Order: sequence, then structure tokens, then C-alpha cells
Amino acid sequence: MLDNRSDAIAACREFQHICQQMLIFHQETDRGERLSNQQTKRLVAAIELCQTTANLLTVEAPFSRRICEICAQTCQLCIPVCRIMDRKELSCLQPCIRCIQTCYAESNQLARVA
Repeated sequence: MLDNRSDAIAACREFQHICQQMLIFHQETDRGERLSNQQTKRLVAAIELCQTTANLLTVEAPFSRRICEICAQTCQLCIPVCRIMDRKELSCLQPCIRCIQTCYAESNQLARVA
């Protein structure tokens, strides 16, 4: 179980960092295509949930299974934004998918233990 948990923690932290970089990229540059309000909100939600999920998994907090599921679902909403960013200078799609997969794996592992 530790491997799934540590993988999920690492993937959440990586994707959180990527999302933060995407927001900075779009705030500090004028490279044509701007993020919509909806896209920005999705990135902000992913940043917050990835950070919270990683922190709570680290301390093995209650409701970790639900938190992992919500994090994975939120990150799934970022896939269209990541596809746009992958065509630019930031590689986002693979870290996003890795976060989704590891959160679901940890969530399923926790469900079997509970």
C-alpha cells in the first residue's frame, strides 16, 4: 500500500507544480490563446486538491479514499487544458494522467483495506 500512496503523493505534487507553472505562463506572457475562466478555475481546483491530497495522504488522514477520488476527477477536467498546453511550451498531459491513475489506484487500494 505504501507504493501506491507514495506514487500518488509524488504525482499530486508534480501535477500541482505543473498547474502552477501553467497559470504563471499565462499570466506573465501574451502568447495568443488565453485560458478561459473555466479553464483557470479547473487549474486552481487541481492545484488545491493535489496539494490537499498529497498532504492528507502523507499523514494517512481519514477520508483519504474519497479525497483521492475527488482529486482524480478534478484532474480529469484538466485534460483539455493540458492538451492545449502540450502544443505550447509546457508538458502537462502526462503528469495529469499520472496523477489521475495514481489517485485512482490509491483510492482503490484504500477501498480494499477498509
